[in-house]
Amino acid sequence: MQEEEKYQEKKETEQSAQEDKKPTEAAAEEQPAEELAADEAEQTPEAPQPDQEKEKLIRELTIARAQLAAIQADIDPKQAADAVILAVYALEQEGKAADEKTIAAALKGVMERHPEWKAGGTPKA
Repeated sequence: MQEEEKYQEKKETEQSAQEDKKPTEAAAEEQPAEELAADEAEQTPEAPQPDQEKEKLIRELTIARAQLAAIQADIDPKQAADAVILAVYALEQEGKAADEKTIAAALKGVMERHPEWKAGGTPKA
């Protein structure tokens, strides 16, 4: 009988020890998950902001390059803004990088569709 009592006591102490460990283990497991979620929540809003800022700056640079190219292509200053918008939109739709050559080609395409925008008078039809 004494052996059974000792066995029972030993079993109870082991169970109580396991029960004590379970909440701390669960809490230990939950804390990193909560910290990870908090870290992800903090990083998520920050990541798109630099990308949005970068995209905005790239677009502004593309427009500035297109304006310069429009002046060099002898486009009527009154129509240059429209030509620039159409050329930049065409580049964006084609997914091309906006360098001097692609911008000039896009403006050339716009001028083929709108020859009346050429500076120095109306073209002969």
